[in-house]
Amino acid sequence: MDSDREQRMEALRARVKAKKEASLAGEPEEELVVSTAEIEAATTEAENDWYAMIDRDADRWRNLAAALIFIGSLLGMISGALILQGNPAELLNTSFFAESDTVDISGTALEDVDGNGVENVSVELLDATSKAVLQTTSTDAFGYFLMSNVQQEVHVIVFSKEG
Repeated sequence: MDSDREQRMEALRARVKAKKEASLAGEPEEELVVSTAEIEAATTEAENDWYAMIDRDADRWRNLAAALIFIGSLLGMISGALILQGNPAELLNTSFFAESDTVDISGTALEDVDGNGVENVSVELLDATSKAVLQTTSTDAFGYFLMSNVQQEVHVIVFSKEG
């Protein structure tokens, strides 16, 4: 490559020297002719190199994606085997699937004009049919209340505040 560059530089020097001498002697200048075939060949070669590099990068990304999918599949099968290695009936007896007889009821009592919870509101849990009081509580400073261990049945909740 250095010898090619040296040859071009020498040719350029010779042309410049010839133009300089021609301008001093008053002779007509020789026209500089550039062949477009050389430029097109260089451009086409560079484009081909660029496209080859893009293809190599796309292949790398495709291979990486395939490898990650394969690794994810293996990890999924291993974790599935580990989960099913125990007793599957035990998996269904977790608290997520178990039905409870009692629940906790929580909430916010009536909000005042500013949107804040109201304190010391009496909250009563009544049986839906007999209207008997099952639990009583009052709201805290932020208007929240909590009733624990309430049977999963139809109930009535009554809120009241003096004043």
